[in-house]
Amino acid sequence: MSDRDGNLEIYVMNADGSNVTQLTNHPDWNSDPAWSPDGRRIAFVSDRDGNVEDEILDIYVMNADGSNVTRLTNQPGFDGFPAWTAN
Repeated sequence: MSDRDGNLEIYVMNADGSNVTQLTNHPDWNSDPAWSPDGRRIAFVSDRDGNVEDEILDIYVMNADGSNVTRLTNQPGFDGFPAWTAN
């Protein structure tokens, strides 16, 4: 994740730093990406309700190319630090 474009977004790149690709593009910040064990999906935290100060953060999942973003949690409070199980 990086704020290189002025907002905290999730990127992927080659191990040598080349081929940087932005996966998220949302006016609210996106953080804490976690790859699925099979490498096909990425779970992450976002404040897409627009109010960082309220600490209402939810967990989302997307395909490894940034497509098909799906919200997994939707409740008041902090949902963060997503992790995957091996199965």
